[in-house]
Amino acid sequence: MKRYIGIGIAIGLGLLLVVTSAGPALAQGTLKPAQAVIVNSPANPVPVLVTNTTPTPPALVKCTKDLGGGSTPVEIANPGGGWFNVLTIECPAGVTALDVQRVFYAPGVTAVETPNNVLHWQVLLGPSSAPDLTLDPGEVMAVLTAGAPYAVLSRPVRVDLTIGSAGFAYMRSGSTGIPGIGAQQSGSLIFEGVPVP
Repeated sequence: MKRYIGIGIAIGLGLLLVVTSAGPALAQGTLKPAQAVIVNSPANPVPVLVTNTTPTPPALVKCTKDLGGGSTPVEIANPGGGWFNVLTIECPAGVTALDVQRVFYAPGVTAVETPNNVLHWQVLLGPSSAPDLTLDPGEVMAVLTAGAPYAVLSRPVRVDLTIGSAGFAYMRSGSTGIPGIGAQQSGSLIFEGVPVP
């Protein structure tokens, strides 16, 4: 008899939970009915405090160096080297030093209109304190190609635009990919980084 009374009470409580709106909340725990009362709506917004401790990243600036252009009568522009002084890098007013994080190569972008018809190109770049046209493997800072025209450096490289003896060596090559069509190559380097106060 006690068994039937217990089963009857259990069935009755089960029906009560199913019929009433508090049933699902009670079934999930004793605190759920209180949480079920909170409704987030435009009429009754729930206040939320955002605690973001991530600092705002510093603003990046871009400095440019026009590498000019050149051409060959054959379809492949043989690797040509060059060196430029940091004093020739153009930066926004007030920027005297830059912690470079990324380097871009923009083919065909030059101050003087210079043709550029190479489809496949490569630019190697590295810091150099003397007008040295050769790059040793340990000096290469970035390798830029048509498939990857910008490089994120593994660590920032500081470029002090006030040191007249500092500069960059580079090697540039390209190809039209079409036999008999001479290669014409031109472009500019873009240094992106954080200004140093």
